[in-house]
Amino acid sequence: MMWAACGRLVGVWGSPLTPTFLYRNINTAVTVRMIFRQLFDRESCTYTYLLADDVSKEAVLIDPVIELAERDAQLVRELGLDLKYVMNTHVHADHITGTGLLKKLVPGCKSLLSKESGGVADVHVEHGETVSFGDQELEVA
Repeated sequence: MMWAACGRLVGVWGSPLTPTFLYRNINTAVTVRMIFRQLFDRESCTYTYLLADDVSKEAVLIDPVIELAERDAQLVRELGLDLKYVMNTHVHADHITGTGLLKKLVPGCKSLLSKESGGVADVHVEHGETVSFGDQELEVA
């Protein structure tokens, strides 16, 4: 499962540790602010991504690693975000997903996974569907 965003980055502001991105939707020409963090696990050499709507504070966490679930949950709390979904883009041979632990650490968030994967999740998505958080949207590609 891949995620596609329908827009382009048009600006960045804030400190290097807490950047906020200005993002223009190519379909509506609406400019929105999005919180974005790229997190790295040195052991498995994998990336986890935190995306959030700057207004509603709804967020999604993509491809979490179990050993760093506490870090991810802490970041969500520090930024004052409402974690809506924890999602995995594919089956991970390089690490164990942190989704289950994050659901315990951040009550109310739901796991999200491709229906094609055959995996267990609270929400299953298929090609062409969208995942919304605040005014932001990711398309399943």
